[in-house]
Amino acid sequence: MTEERARYYAKKLAFNMGITFYVVRSRGDGIYAVQVPCDDCEILAVVSPPAGVYDRQAA
Repeated sequence: MTEERARYYAKKLAFNMGITFYVVRSRGDGIYAVQVPCDDCEILAVVSPPAGVYDRQAA
């Protein structure tokens, strides 16, 4: 997956699920959108949900 595509997925997941996602590069050079990054991966981006997402889920 490209970094651009992983960022796209991370943004969509963060918005829809209301939790933070990370775009990471694994040791094998794969790029993924994950909820919990592993210790041996490189974090390329952190995508937090918009503030309104929390309000909507709490209601």
